[in-house]
Amino acid sequence: MKQGKITKTKNIVLIICLVLFSALILYFWFTKNSSDAMKYLTLGSTYSELIKMAGNPSYETDGSLWVEPEHKKSDSELIIGCVREAWYESWLSFLPSKHSFCFNNKDILIHKYHWQSW
Repeated sequence: MKQGKITKTKNIVLIICLVLFSALILYFWFTKNSSDAMKYLTLGSTYSELIKMAGNPSYETDGSLWVEPEHKKSDSELIIGCVREAWYESWLSFLPSKHSFCFNNKDILIHKYHWQSW
């Protein structure tokens, strides 16, 4: 009877470890792709270079929407000339993080930033 309880506890611990490990793998996969783009893409790079490096964005806006896309940016937050903003967001809600890349009307990178809430 005691042996069965130990086995059940081991299984629960194993499942928890697997879930945490999987979550970490997904997080690092996300940050590697968009973090590499954040690190290596310089202003003046093109939209197609971003896609080659980081893949398709989680979503895009016209540059007028905030980190939470249901809210508009204030005038002081708007990036002059930004007509296309590519957003890459973490899939893990407990590690909120987004990378933003703003492009002008010629698909040239004019601004980038990393937003996180910890």
